[in-house]
Amino acid sequence: MRSRDVAILFALTFGLFLTLKIRQYLQFNVGSELADYETILWNTLHGRFLQVKSAPVPFLAEHFSPVLLLGVPIYALAPSPWTLLVLQALIGAAAVIPLYLLTAAFTPLRWPPIALGIAYAASRVVNYGLMYDVHPEILYPLLFFGVFLALERKRWTWYAALLAIALMVKEDAFVAAIGLGAYAFARGHRKAGAITALVGALGLVLVMAVVIPHFRGPQAGEYKFATYWSGYGSTRAEVARNLLNPAKHLEVLFRPEKLPRMFNLFSVYLFLPLASLPGLAFLVVPNWFILYSSDNGMLNGPILYYGLLITPFLFYAALVTLRGFARRWPARAGTIFMVATTFIAAVQLGNTRLAKQLFHEPWTVPERYAVAAPAVIARIPRDAGTSAQGYLCSHVPVHEHRDCFPFGLDQADYALLDARGNPWPSTREGYTARVDSLRAAPDWRVVTERDGFLLMRRER
Repeated sequence: MRSRDVAILFALTFGLFLTLKIRQYLQFNVGSELADYETILWNTLHGRFLQVKSAPVPFLAEHFSPVLLLGVPIYALAPSPWTLLVLQALIGAAAVIPLYLLTAAFTPLRWPPIALGIAYAASRVVNYGLMYDVHPEILYPLLFFGVFLALERKRWTWYAALLAIALMVKEDAFVAAIGLGAYAFARGHRKAGAITALVGALGLVLVMAVVIPHFRGPQAGEYKFATYWSGYGSTRAEVARNLLNPAKHLEVLFRPEKLPRMFNLFSVYLFLPLASLPGLAFLVVPNWFILYSSDNGMLNGPILYYGLLITPFLFYAALVTLRGFARRWPARAGTIFMVATTFIAAVQLGNTRLAKQLFHEPWTVPERYAVAAPAVIARIPRDAGTSAQGYLCSHVPVHEHRDCFPFGLDQADYALLDARGNPWPSTREGYTARVDSLRAAPDWRVVTERDGFLLMRRER
């Protein structure tokens, strides 16, 4: 019965996620980061190790993400942006399997694992991560649900293997590992907990102080994401000093504009992750600190993919709280799990973005994207570098010198523009000025114009 339930839950979730990604791509609503990650895999296959675009340094200079190497053999079998889109949907949906099994480890009832699987599939935060182009952070729910399941079952080989992969997704996973280790230690798994916390702490220092600076090199300058935490200071010394200042933490973490975002983050779990002291202190707070110590609204929204790390921890902390309630009132354990998980699923469904995406957004592909765009793109040779407008970028042929307009224009052979599309990263005025300048340049000529699309070629 349970094997059928989890199979149906996964199939429905995967079908939903894949359908959303296919529509998004066909409607030219996938941004340039899909192209970036495809280029990283393509460059690696062509001897340029994890090199993003035409930059002289690998992606490890920005983020510690060696997990991308696992995608290289898959991409080699099917070198296409569709491969990454399918993987994004598949990995995102696969997380319901360990979540289902994890919930089943807490209660023998049939409904709660299904309810939390529905809650995950409907989650607004999960949807943000799924729909923001392609990012390796989509692995976090799958891997950490697996880690938590291995912890509950005391399967330490699986625990270590899944945690090791999770730590290769991005550097913020090391912070989560420190908290996870403390939680495991508090649960009585002292050896596993101590090792986990130690690996998390040493790994964070090593990656941030040695690995990323090594790949950045002296010419790359400061770590560019440091400005996300500028609320603590503008220099390293000032940031370090303020991190030891409790008053500064209160000022930064609890800025008025962040409080409604915190409410939204926790309310969809009925605030259950906050009701268990070990769960709150070790599973929630480390990941919460990453998001809310930043003054970048994308992190503490959290939108894009930034909420994918804390999400499995919130589900697990909620389950830990429910287990505590069930042990306190054993005669009502079944009712506690049934009611709480039903309400979590209902609230997540009420807060979901799926209703808008499924019922209020058009499913048809505009004719200019279905006909004109492919016809214009077909004029670009496969061995040519292109600087393309953001939402066109992943549709042009992959190349070492494929970039998002106006970036990479100095190395591009072609420029692909859309007068009626999103001008990001430029303003509309800035975009118009750049296009006018390109038209007037003596070394660029128009190849074709059609339905708002403009393709230009550099005359060498």
